[in-house]
Amino acid sequence: MVTINPINVLNLLMTVFTVMNIPQTPVNEAEVSLKENIQRILMESMEDYNMQIEDETVLIFDSSNGINDGQQIIEDQDTTDRFVEDTDAHCPLKDDIDYEYKLEAVNYWTSGKKGYLKLETVKNKYRKVTSKTQLHRWSKYIEERGTYKEKLAEITEFVINQARAAVDNKLPLHDIDIRRWAIQARNEKNLSPQLFKASHSWVQRFKKANRLVSRKITKFLSQKQIGNVDRVKTLAKDFVKEAKLQIQIYGPENTYNSDQSGFNLEFHSGRTLSDLGVKTVESVVQSVSSTTHSYTIQPVISADGKLLSPLFIVLKEPSGSFGPRVANTMFKADNIYVLASKSGKLTSEHMKNWLQNVYFPNTGSKSLLLLDSWSGHCPEVISEITPSGTNFKHLSIPAGTTGQIQPLDVFGFRIWKNFIRRFSDQIILYQYDVNLHQRDNILKLQSLTHNQLASPRFINVFKYAWFASGYIEERPDHFENPVEVCFSSEKPTCDICGDIAVITCAWCKKSLCLKHFFHDFHFCQHYVE
Repeated sequence: MVTINPINVLNLLMTVFTVMNIPQTPVNEAEVSLKENIQRILMESMEDYNMQIEDETVLIFDSSNGINDGQQIIEDQDTTDRFVEDTDAHCPLKDDIDYEYKLEAVNYWTSGKKGYLKLETVKNKYRKVTSKTQLHRWSKYIEERGTYKEKLAEITEFVINQARAAVDNKLPLHDIDIRRWAIQARNEKNLSPQLFKASHSWVQRFKKANRLVSRKITKFLSQKQIGNVDRVKTLAKDFVKEAKLQIQIYGPENTYNSDQSGFNLEFHSGRTLSDLGVKTVESVVQSVSSTTHSYTIQPVISADGKLLSPLFIVLKEPSGSFGPRVANTMFKADNIYVLASKSGKLTSEHMKNWLQNVYFPNTGSKSLLLLDSWSGHCPEVISEITPSGTNFKHLSIPAGTTGQIQPLDVFGFRIWKNFIRRFSDQIILYQYDVNLHQRDNILKLQSLTHNQLASPRFINVFKYAWFASGYIEERPDHFENPVEVCFSSEKPTCDICGDIAVITCAWCKKSLCLKHFFHDFHFCQHYVE
């Protein structure tokens, strides 16, 4: 075995190229890549390697089994795989022969019954073939390409499993973690770092392909709570199964969900357009304290997509009730029922009042009601208030499952709050003289919002809330988002007076200014398709 001294090789090369008086130029990527491949060849030759020289302008190696299957180092790496990096694993100079041609030529060459076909036979059919060395090199490349793809697939599968486990277990996950797992898998698969680096671009493609995005954490859970996840999922599944049986008995038109949601006195969007690079984004409100003090609404929706009237509202009053003067002069509308409490939240007495004056008078003699497990929804109290002769059944949604299976929580309140935010933002933007946290304006805005969302145009919105919660099997037809319908009209002016329009009515489809919608109280019942 001949021992290779790389210094001798380099000195010989220097002797050849020095006498050629080649002008000095800046180093480019192709030269760096070629240097790395030559370096790898020399490093390997120091260990155990026999050199075989042929009259061909490529670098080749002889295999240990005596077959000349040298690899062409200048072969460009195929990058069509789903997660293959844009990395120059080989010298970027190409021979302009595609992979399929090489594959066909090698398959034909190895198809002889007693061994390889003769070179001339192969060359007659594949004119680009020049030597057996080239065919050996192509064969080696095809073999390595398959191995490379298999290892990449295994790396990707490993990272997907790790990421999915982290997400399912609600563990914090960042780009660097994906890269670390990819590198760990690469090392376990003995894949060269030159072929796979788990680069930033690979991580981004991995995230996009697997629908992973960075999201703000909105709730923190303890390990104890995480341990109850399986139990909660089982409770939710069992409840939905029981509820679906009851819905078949009572019918979707007689099945209802009601829930409470707090609204700040002044309610605005949490996002705005601003200059790029600004670290602190500030936004004007009418009263900062009004963005932290709240009141409560309690709507009712049916499984067939209807929003019931009236809307139950509990405002915050220091005494816990309205004085006679306030009760007589405050804003009133047919679609709202208003009470007060010291906290702006409901008590068990409010619950009784809601059942007596809102729910039972508007749901008929047969109904199924889904409520959460709040203590105010006491079955004994509900039974006491239920009118005699009424076919009524109450199902209590298990604690901890409302975010998954309570229709109003799953989809309803998100739409409602976005509607209020968008309208309130316009009041601030155009500097209208409307005190958003004043009692009458709160009631008027909630009344108008309830009226707009009760439009037949949005029946499928509330049907979807039941579908997304698992209670109905058939997905509702396509529906329009209420915020987009009412606040994204291409008609910028009022259809009545020509002033700036703030909303498009979901009933009559008219574009309306603040005066004709809010001040004149546009309570619409005229539906236009």
